[in-house]
Amino acid sequence: MRKISAVLFIAAAACGSESSKPDGPPAPDAAPDAAPDAFVRIPDFSCMGNAAPTDAPAQVTITGGGLASQGLFATTDIMVTLPMTIEAVPVADAKIAGFRTGVPAQQGTDQSDAMGDWTFMMAGVTAIDGYLAAAKDGHRDYRFYPPSPIAMDTTVPPILLLNEQTFGLIVSVSQKDQDAANGTVGLAVLDCANLPIAGATISVKQGATEYADDAHVYSLDQFQDGLYFIFNVPPGVTTVTATYNGMALRAHDIAVLAATTSTTAVRPGY
Repeated sequence: MRKISAVLFIAAAACGSESSKPDGPPAPDAAPDAAPDAFVRIPDFSCMGNAAPTDAPAQVTITGGGLASQGLFATTDIMVTLPMTIEAVPVADAKIAGFRTGVPAQQGTDQSDAMGDWTFMMAGVTAIDGYLAAAKDGHRDYRFYPPSPIAMDTTVPPILLLNEQTFGLIVSVSQKDQDAANGTVGLAVLDCANLPIAGATISVKQGATEYADDAHVYSLDQFQDGLYFIFNVPPGVTTVTATYNGMALRAHDIAVLAATTSTTAVRPGY
């Protein structure tokens, strides 16, 4: 089961642009017998306090991004067959649509091709504060909420349009409850370089009710720092954030829907 979770959350770590920024220098107080290539990376908080983007080109192109090095497609499913063969496969003929928050009508749409690729344009002028929605029969509905408003042509992380059997297997591995009437949140905690932050405390809240607790959270820290599934969250507006060493990362709202996986990331700032 370890490989299943590791493959699935490679994509979650890409919420935001990919970065080739190297890890920080070795910690000065590292033990004398530490391996020479042992590093302690200090998270990048340089974007904290930045103003939100407000302007955008007249038209913004949004493209699905695969992770070729990990075998993930722009629209991807995970197939599991006995004896535990795990394979990422493209999802063709899925409907992908872009929305602005608070505007019911879709602002752009495409259908994934045989390799799972898709692209569409949305009207810009002002930065796009919204989300992507993906759906196909037999697969769990999916939403992606970018951690910041989109203000330029953007390639988004792979859409994990999981078949119901695979999603059920993940729930079983997590040992959490997941009711059909509730939704699931996929959350990545990233720094300003879009690299995962280890040791953060997450919050997934509806009003005064906190769902980031032992009954709901499945942490992927054994595979990759800063990645979480939060299961069995009731439908509704949900505020996600995190704290790290006393610093509060930027909170933002997403929508949780029944039988839908809503994914996003929290970062120090825009």
